[in-house]
Amino acid sequence: MKFILFLTLIVIIQCYPDHYDLSQQYSYCSSFQIPFAQGRCNSCWAASAASVLSDRFCIETKGQVNAPFSVEMMVSCLPHTTYPIIWGCLPILNIIQNEQLNLFFTDHGILKDECWPYTSGVSGLDDKSHCPLLWNGTGSCIDPQVHSSLFKASNVYSVTPWVAKTQTEEKIMEHIYTKGSAWTRLKMTNRDLERFKNYVAGSIFQCEDSISDEFMHIVKLIGWGTNGGVDYWIGQNPWGADWNNNKFGYFFIARGPFGLMHYGTCSVQSAVWSADPLL
Repeated sequence: MKFILFLTLIVIIQCYPDHYDLSQQYSYCSSFQIPFAQGRCNSCWAASAASVLSDRFCIETKGQVNAPFSVEMMVSCLPHTTYPIIWGCLPILNIIQNEQLNLFFTDHGILKDECWPYTSGVSGLDDKSHCPLLWNGTGSCIDPQVHSSLFKASNVYSVTPWVAKTQTEEKIMEHIYTKGSAWTRLKMTNRDLERFKNYVAGSIFQCEDSISDEFMHIVKLIGWGTNGGVDYWIGQNPWGADWNNNKFGYFFIARGPFGLMHYGTCSVQSAVWSADPLL
């Protein structure tokens, strides 16, 4: 008697919708609906990371924790890894230091924005005077009538660790769909930067020049879509509601491989990070 063994190979392929937008899926989360304006301070790195953690808390708690977190606290009190004497408003910090963010979010935590409101956008300067009051582990608000817990992350991590560059698009979609938003960097020439400043809402932005380190900017990714056969990411830019009358700072940027490295246009898929809330 002969036994024939049949092996069945089951391949699970995750299918995602053509359009997915966290700001619609979780419209009750204030961090999607309140546009942040970085103003005269180069705080895009802090604004985008704080907004992601706020998103993640709101989603995981189903709106029980629903408030913007303090960008001013990060700008003023988080030192740069390589340049410890340089703090938040100088352009050098657009090279986001995710290792330092990991220590800040996991070891210390962050206060709500109402506890320490953002002022550096007007002054162009950070305010370190309040930092010593924060390191006592209890949190201390500018207004003594306001109280806020310190909200921590359990982990800060790369969304696409050790994956082939051709798989980064799928990994980013998986993260957004199953967990929530993430922050990423845009690398542009000054010419593409001028084009981005004049972005028209609803259009799909794409860098025309090769990837460049002339300008780096940190934004938040909240979804994706397709229009006319062109795939795009949905981003949220911390330039405020006055950015070309863009009410919430949303913009579309081309999704998918761009150039030999598959990093995406403006390098949008090359360094995507997120943080899990500690509940």
